[in-house]
Amino acid sequence: MSDPDARLEAALARLGAEHEPPAGWQARVLAATEARRRRPWWWFVVPVVALAAGGLVLSLTISPPRPAPPRSSPLQVAAVPVQRDAVVRATGLALHDVVEVRATGGSGYRALWIYRDEVLVLMCPGAATCHADRDATTVSLRVTSFGVYTFVAVSGPVPVFPSTGAYDADVARAARLNAAIETHIEPVQ
Repeated sequence: MSDPDARLEAALARLGAEHEPPAGWQARVLAATEARRRRPWWWFVVPVVALAAGGLVLSLTISPPRPAPPRSSPLQVAAVPVQRDAVVRATGLALHDVVEVRATGGSGYRALWIYRDEVLVLMCPGAATCHADRDATTVSLRVTSFGVYTFVAVSGPVPVFPSTGAYDADVARAARLNAAIETHIEPVQ
């Protein structure tokens, strides 16, 4: 018989013969691992630009529409007697009348200032009879003395309140703040 070592070596040599790779396997492996051809640089830019455009379109369709800016109508002021103590044939204001002053229109903040002989007697907002809402600002005043009453409506982007109480200074300050100003004058004799 043969030497046990030789038999063992022969058996080990035959071991795995059925697992031997087919001919030309090395050429196929080298071809598969060969350096691939590089793509141009702009191939990476195209997907990024497409994603950005898609995100922009998506954000525009998802975000709620912005409300239209509020429309402003011209500022107007009117003084209407609502209560009279006696029958008066005059068309203007009379002593002891209760007059309702109403400012409409404008944009932003709105205020009413009432002067008698160019001295502030009532300010809205601030007076107890003042009422302001989105459409109008109104205030009531009882005419208690003779003089020239000046009703001033002011509207602007910032609140404008008189600080001096004098007609000329307050109107000049409102004009410096780019406020719309409308006046109505009524003499009481």
